[in-house]
Amino acid sequence: MGKDPAIKRLMIAETRKLIEEKGHVTIKDISERCYVNIASVNYYFGSKDNLMFIVLTEVLTEIKERIIKLVSDNEEKDIESFLERVIGYIYNFAVDNVGLLRYFFLSADMKEGQLYEFVRSFFLDPEFIAIVYKSLGDYLDTDDMKLLQVKYLIIFSSFFMPLFIQIIQPNVDESAQMATFKDPVFKKYFTKQIIKILK
Repeated sequence: MGKDPAIKRLMIAETRKLIEEKGHVTIKDISERCYVNIASVNYYFGSKDNLMFIVLTEVLTEIKERIIKLVSDNEEKDIESFLERVIGYIYNFAVDNVGLLRYFFLSADMKEGQLYEFVRSFFLDPEFIAIVYKSLGDYLDTDDMKLLQVKYLIIFSSFFMPLFIQIIQPNVDESAQMATFKDPVFKKYFTKQIIKILK
C-alpha cells in the first residue's frame, strides 16, 4: 500500500498551524495533531527538515501567487491604488502570520538553505521580479530598470527589518511583539510613507 496523499496533505497543513500556534514544533507534536505515529514524518517526508521546507515553500508560493494576482489586476490605473493593494496585502499577511514569520526568521530548526529560500523567493526569483517590474513600469509609465529595481527593493525590503525588530524584541511577551504593526494608526502612517517614497 502506497503513501496516502490525504495524510501527507494533512501533515503539511497541520504543521503550518502548529508553527503559527507554538513556534517550536516537534515530530511528536505533528504526529499527535495528525493522529499518526511518529515514524510517519520520516515515511512521508524523509525528515522533519524536509517537511519544514515544504511548509516554507508553500507559504512563499501562496504569498507570491497572491502578489502576482494583485499586480496583474489593472482595473485601477493610478499608482497609489496599486501600491495600497500590494503593500496592504504584504502588511496584513505579516500581521496575520507572525508565528510563521518568527519561525522562519529565528527558529534553530530552520537551516541555512531554508532561510536562503525565503530571501531568494522575493529578491532572486527572476520570473516573479519580472512580473512585478512590468506592473510597476506600467503604472509609473517607465522602463527605467534601475528605477524599477529601487522601487521593487523598497516595497519588499521595507517590511523585513521592521518585522524582524518587532519579532526579536527581548523581554517582550509574544502576544505584544507585533503590537506596533497591529496598531491601525501605525499601519496607516507606515503605508502612506512607503507609498510617498515610491510615487
